Amino acid sequence: MGLDVSGHIDTLEVQKLTSVFTQLKVGIGLRLHYDGRGGRVYLQLDSRWRGQTLGLCGTFNGNLRDDFL
Repeated sequence: MGLDVSGHIDTLEVQKLTSVFTQLKVGIGLRLHYDGRGGRVYLQLDSRWRGQTLGLCGTFNGNLRDDFL
């Protein structure tokens, strides 16, 4: 399986964390943990993104009540 990355990414680190999870860490403050077996994906953003997200990842504003609007 290949990985095609289009566009500009200043840094991209790929690391096998456990026998299950692989981590992709991008210089813009994004971490993605992927479970290749079960298809689970976890996204984590640095605090600089607080209050600047919408959609499936929630609003990241500290209010859990509006994450699924």
